[in-house]
Amino acid sequence: FFFQAEDGIRDYKVTGVQTCALPIYGSILRCVRPGLPSPDSLLHDPTREPVLLKIFNFNPHTAVLGVFNALYDKTNPTNPNPIISSVTLRDVPGLTENKYVVFSHQTGEVRVLSAGDAWNVQLNFGAWDVFTLAPLHEKRAVLGLADKINSGGAIQNLRHTAKIGRAHV
Repeated sequence: FFFQAEDGIRDYKVTGVQTCALPIYGSILRCVRPGLPSPDSLLHDPTREPVLLKIFNFNPHTAVLGVFNALYDKTNPTNPNPIISSVTLRDVPGLTENKYVVFSHQTGEVRVLSAGDAWNVQLNFGAWDVFTLAPLHEKRAVLGLADKINSGGAIQNLRHTAKIGRAHV
């Protein structure tokens, strides 16, 4: 996200903030903890090895997984080769349900993943994606505000009943 002051302190050009903040109040949709590296990112250097950097976090009702191509090769600084990997439920330790609805912020695609499933991801040099993981209850999942990077961070209250799931966003 890019902030640039133009013509003095009072005039600001702000780019990208609208995908992180609520439109009415301007509150930033923050996760509840600091982000942590996924287990498969711990023993690798994603700036030197062709692996994706994966950082996970939690909201009160969803999880979020950031996936980044951070590879930098001094001999080939443009890095034309994309990195191919996968997103799985194992990337987010602490998930308690068997099935999750997973939403890709970059593509807008939604998939249902179970414990053994994988979503193949290909990221070019410097590219990223953020995935929201919402537990599937009674064939329903609440993903939050799809136009926000941390879409699940907008869910304030969520209650599942046998017939109706209610969410306050």
